[in-house]
Amino acid sequence: MNTKKCCSDCKEYKDLQNFYPHNSSKVGKRIYCNICYKRRHEKSYIRRIERLKQLPNTLKKNEEEEIRTYFDNCCALTGGKNKVVLDHFIPIAWEGLPSKYGLGGTTSSNMLPLESKLNNKKNSNNPFHWFEKVKDKYMLSEDNWQKAIEYLAGRNGLTVLQFKNRVNCCYQELIVKRLVENLERKFGWEERPEPMLNRFLRHGVNIQIAVKVYGSKELNNIIHSANIQGKIRVTKERLRNKVENMLTKV
Repeated sequence: MNTKKCCSDCKEYKDLQNFYPHNSSKVGKRIYCNICYKRRHEKSYIRRIERLKQLPNTLKKNEEEEIRTYFDNCCALTGGKNKVVLDHFIPIAWEGLPSKYGLGGTTSSNMLPLESKLNNKKNSNNPFHWFEKVKDKYMLSEDNWQKAIEYLAGRNGLTVLQFKNRVNCCYQELIVKRLVENLERKFGWEERPEPMLNRFLRHGVNIQIAVKVYGSKELNNIIHSANIQGKIRVTKERLRNKVENMLTKV
């Protein structure tokens, strides 16, 4: 039996006792050693505080109590009362972008009581995508979900369809912005551009338009170079052929 493990951050081999327990791991330990895990947790906490400062923060104590009372002091999705917290329906990690759509922030129109385990699993995902993915695993009620969405839509002065469309549009713009920001940070990606181009295409994003809207002048010049344009055409053709091959096997 192995008594040591390599930390995925510092890359040092350390005794298993230097790793916090984690039930989902094959060896029952986290991928980071205790020192690296604490450092990452501190950075994550600081980043969260900085993000919160960018968002509307108008939630009052009486509004918090009203939200909890509306859902009978229970989790809006499970009906349970175990470790129920107020969740930001539009995640904090989406930063200031939701404000453009009249959404988000620590406001009465963006808070939903959830069990802490669901709050943690939801993380920064699109809430609508997240629910479809986990509803069977956690046996979440479609009726409860619909009630929660109707409640939030009403608090935002929208119909359910309008609310869902706004959230999804906001999320799609967030994906595009993050893809472009990732391109800006990845030095030398143009030497082997296929993986980055694949990410845009998998999300159905036109890389040239995305970079034109959100990218720097330098990045625009790179995207419109003959080399990258040729790679884009090749990558599109490869994905098209892959899809056609999959369809012929159906």
